[in-house]
Amino acid sequence: MTQGMDWTRAAFKDRTGADVDYVDGRAGGGLNEKFLAMSGAGTPPDVSFMSVVIGRDDYDAGLLKNLSPYIAKTPDLGDKEFFDSSKKFRAKGNETFGIPTMGPESLGFIINSGLFSAVGLDPQGKDIKTWDDFTKAAQKLTKGSGDATSRSASWPAISTSAGSPPGCTATTPC
Repeated sequence: MTQGMDWTRAAFKDRTGADVDYVDGRAGGGLNEKFLAMSGAGTPPDVSFMSVVIGRDDYDAGLLKNLSPYIAKTPDLGDKEFFDSSKKFRAKGNETFGIPTMGPESLGFIINSGLFSAVGLDPQGKDIKTWDDFTKAAQKLTKGSGDATSRSASWPAISTSAGSPPGCTATTPC
């Protein structure tokens, strides 16, 4: 099991008291092969971490559940919490089958403190608390004329309950 999955398993157990059986698969689709085999045998996993490339196909095949009724009870997982561009990888119409957990659809970003300071933003991204703040910061950090963009940034930091990346503190910017 990878170090990241070890952390995820331990954090889930700490928060819920439930243990997780981890099923690994070879790179390049091996996990989906196991997911398909388990589902076909009538013993599908309760939760699966899968590529956005596979999720839609598995949902269309009836292997993934519509999560919308559960998400309606948990507003922190609603559409407004994720980039609009991620919806095509996690939903079909008004039915949501996936919840972003990493990548650009997640809530943690690394910033370039020097670029932030140069345009008058807090060098640790502390003034970015909403998606509107995120958009304004990205606009400040994007320079260009016509179709030519000379400098662009789209990954400002947004505080999460998981804390800061290693080595980042209030006195040591990332």
